Amino acid sequence: MSTRILRFLLLIAGLLSIVSCEDPFEKTTKGRNTLAFILNNKKIYCDTYYIINFRVGYYFDDKDNLISIQAYLDSEDFPFLSIKIPSDYIETGSTLKPKVKLEYLYLPSIYNHTYDSSGKTISLKLVREAEYRSVDVSASSLHVRMWDKDSGVLAGDFSFKGEYADSLGKIHSVNVTDGVFDIKHQWPTDQEL
Repeated sequence: MSTRILRFLLLIAGLLSIVSCEDPFEKTTKGRNTLAFILNNKKIYCDTYYIINFRVGYYFDDKDNLISIQAYLDSEDFPFLSIKIPSDYIETGSTLKPKVKLEYLYLPSIYNHTYDSSGKTISLKLVREAEYRSVDVSASSLHVRMWDKDSGVLAGDFSFKGEYADSLGKIHSVNVTDGVFDIKHQWPTDQEL
């Protein structure tokens, strides 16, 4: 009896791992709410959309007539990416030069620790918050694979190059390749506004 239960649990675990392991770099148009790219040979991706505190999503900027794709990345050094596209020119198959903002960690936070006699931290005071700056983007390209206004799905590919200076003045190159996104716009409910 326990062998059957064990086999059943292993089967369920295997099926769950297959279902949850979709490749974020796959070029899809399903509204999966994923964004992925390679930054200087390192894979970076995020998924899951939360209405107010989202990880990846897009919104309409009516003032500047733009669609802004935004992503909070699982990267301490590069925590935020924004790609802005003129909404008048978005259509399936179009290639555009978007405005790109990639933030990087310029100066880390500094904390002042107070210790007790045993060496255990008893208080922690923030002395300086982390400072982030934007990469100076010199070239960018975005190809729209799908734009479906009715379903809210926006999918495409992107790349860009740029550079930034660290806190010591050293210049670093940024090369983003193989960027893909597949996002379904989700409208907030009245309770979430």
